[in-house]
Amino acid sequence: MDDTAPLPDSLDLSKPNDRALFSRAIRARWPVTETRKVQYLAQLDNVIRASENPREICSAVKCLIAAEGQNQRDEHLADTNDRLDAGKPSAIVHSVSLDYDLAANDLADLLSARSEPSTS
Repeated sequence: MDDTAPLPDSLDLSKPNDRALFSRAIRARWPVTETRKVQYLAQLDNVIRASENPREICSAVKCLIAAEGQNQRDEHLADTNDRLDAGKPSAIVHSVSLDYDLAANDLADLLSARSEPSTS
């Protein structure tokens, strides 16, 4: 299977190999319909609740975390694109305004005074 291949029609996420395939699909952004995604996440939830094997639980939790992380990244990207489309900055920009002007020579003097070793 190449990195752009869609998932098979059915996965049994109680099986380690299918969980690994689902994790790979998340990382590679394989197309998954919303209906199938809900089914897969429900399967992972069932594995977490029903299993007594710590490794199996950990594997299922990692899949859920990867899926949620991908969703959050997609939401942040959509927000950034919406801001750009609206002519706004792509991120929150903090600016500082100084109430006084400092001449270039005064600034150079201040910087050189700080860089000179003290004689005390």
